Amino acid sequence: MPYCHKMLTNWGIDDAVGAVSVHGFIGIWGVMAPGILLGGYPAPEGIPEISFIGQLVGAISFFLLGFVPGYVLSWILNKAGMLRYSEAILEMGVDKTEGTTAAYPDFQKSA
Repeated sequence: MPYCHKMLTNWGIDDAVGAVSVHGFIGIWGVMAPGILLGGYPAPEGIPEISFIGQLVGAISFFLLGFVPGYVLSWILNKAGMLRYSEAILEMGVDKTEGTTAAYPDFQKSA
């Protein structure tokens, strides 16, 4: 995981919560591992054999159906100015500008 984060940072990808590392890289490993480890292993009757190429096609399909639409939508939202908060709101604190209640009301000092 640290290697994935370092690689994303070098590529200039802002991934504050590590979602790309967890769901992207580890997800691809989860799809590709059966093709690497079980390729050629005899399958029970009626079940297709596992192959590296089949798993690779599946991983590419997941990428095309997941990452590409997400990237396009993020690009559109960024161009419309709706993807990130402004610097002023971030400086003041998002919870103070958008929230109407305190995060932990039990721990607030009474006036």
